[in-house]
Amino acid sequence: MMPSTGNPLWQLLATLCDNTAETNKWVNTQRDKTHWMKGLPVVTVKQKYMDIIPPPAKGEGTVRRATYPSYLIADRVSSPEFEKYLEKEKLMRGGNLTDMVTAVQRILGFLEVVPDAGKPNIGVKDCETMVALCSSKQHDKLLESPLLKPNFFWSPDLIRGLLLWIEYHLKMAMERNMIGDPDTPIDYKHVLEKFARDIREYWLQRSHPAQTEAHSKKQMSDLKIIKMIDIPVLQAAVLKGYATLMHISDHFGNNQLPAKIRGTVNSCMAGGIAFDTFSGRKFEWEILTWLYVLEVLGTKQDFLVCSEHKTASTYGSIAKYLSPGLRKAFEVYASLWRPEGFKYFFVPANAGTEKVSLVNALLNFCKRFLAPNHVHPGFNVMRKLFHKGLRDVTDNDEALKELMVILDAHSKAVQGRHYILRDPEDDVKLAKQLVKVILRTTVTFPTIEDTADYNLLRSCSGGAGDGRGRGVRRGRGGLVGVGGGGGGGEGN
Repeated sequence: MMPSTGNPLWQLLATLCDNTAETNKWVNTQRDKTHWMKGLPVVTVKQKYMDIIPPPAKGEGTVRRATYPSYLIADRVSSPEFEKYLEKEKLMRGGNLTDMVTAVQRILGFLEVVPDAGKPNIGVKDCETMVALCSSKQHDKLLESPLLKPNFFWSPDLIRGLLLWIEYHLKMAMERNMIGDPDTPIDYKHVLEKFARDIREYWLQRSHPAQTEAHSKKQMSDLKIIKMIDIPVLQAAVLKGYATLMHISDHFGNNQLPAKIRGTVNSCMAGGIAFDTFSGRKFEWEILTWLYVLEVLGTKQDFLVCSEHKTASTYGSIAKYLSPGLRKAFEVYASLWRPEGFKYFFVPANAGTEKVSLVNALLNFCKRFLAPNHVHPGFNVMRKLFHKGLRDVTDNDEALKELMVILDAHSKAVQGRHYILRDPEDDVKLAKQLVKVILRTTVTFPTIEDTADYNLLRSCSGGAGDGRGRGVRRGRGGLVGVGGGGGGGEGN
């Protein structure tokens, strides 16, 4: 006989049974404090990242800069959501967060999620993956990868990128938790916070001795390079670069440039920036916008103001001095064809590239215009050359540091390690004096007549045309053709 659903007694008994079931479920949940872990995926570090034999690091033998293994590019994992998050953070934090995108893509490439039919939608980019990585202690294995040796220049970026990635997921998890998302328990927050603490503690312990040793080796290596620099040789190379730029402008006019020729003009500009002024950090030059530079070139102003740089929040905008020859090079470069609507002043050789890499462009400049037996200094070495030059002309270290605080936008406490300029309208005068003291003189930009004897152009395919139907003159000069020499500047 079935009980009557209208009977109050049976209704009371049913309610008590339901409450008892819920109570038992709650009690069992409390007993199993790790119940939330059952929803996590199994995450591992790819074995190839543990077995990899990394390249020699900077300071090991004659290595000046290690190269991240190119065959690992295919492992990168992109996250458009994270990139949008970084754009917002960039506005609040200032500074350059662009490198963090690459860092996170590389870090995610270390990981793989074991396929599970019960969790088909969880991938490497998900919050659960980071939680699982830490709760299973696989993050310890990740940090032991040979690719994260502290003396690799990319290792600090990978660590910072990983911390930003955790911070991103921590904020997302807290937002989901606040709206009562049952799939995001509060335990995620605790695990992610522990993950970040573990990374900081581990990296501090591992990196400090190695960084001290690497810094010492780097200082000695840079000092050796600085002593071998012959400034007149660099300036002669800059003159050849300016002549090449002028000749390309004359031959191509406003017509679209082939990729290799665009790479060549970028390398010519990089040489002028590095060796014909006090360049400071290369990043501020890379992000100069087309409209702003065009505005400056329409005036008699001989400097560019950069408001976005590493220490902008502390020291404000900095000035980039345009020596007369470099300013003329900017004018010639501005007259060349450029894609419609491209944001930055410097146009990459390859379509689809976000911005020019002046580091690569300078490498190509040195290969093209400097003899193999001459040192090929980079931007950072040139900054150190200026600092050393000032130390050589003064016996008063404190007075020098006071001057460099104005010139270089850094406190006296870090003068031995960091460099750059500040206060545009007033301090550009000091920049000019700095250039005069170290370089003695700057390069005079050539006229088209001055370039007549240079064998400047060869078609990119190796033929005799210059892209406009003209033959190439073969003069007496020793310049290599645009398509030869230092790799043609592709990717710059």
